[in-house]
Amino acid sequence: MTDPELGKQGEHIFTKGFPGRMDACTKCHGNEGEGTSKYPRLNGQHPQYVVQELKNFKSGKRSNDANEEMRKIARQLSESDMQAVAHYLASLKEEMLEE
Repeated sequence: MTDPELGKQGEHIFTKGFPGRMDACTKCHGNEGEGTSKYPRLNGQHPQYVVQELKNFKSGKRSNDANEEMRKIARQLSESDMQAVAHYLASLKEEMLEE
């Protein structure tokens, strides 16, 4: 179950980013977080997993991103931003199941 309020905040970050500071996540991961041949699918992931991986990128513990793309992005996110994006991504799976 996801938190709808966090999901709304996360949708804004995922689809708009932070203008002048960070691109939208959709730029690489697709409009619905579906991923591409180069970037992984994010929709439907468990919120705890997404938050942990963002923290790992932020700390440098995870470094398998070309040109440090995700590490640079994760450093721009607070923990509450990470939680919000994670709840939004998890909600996308819930929406797909309802259809």
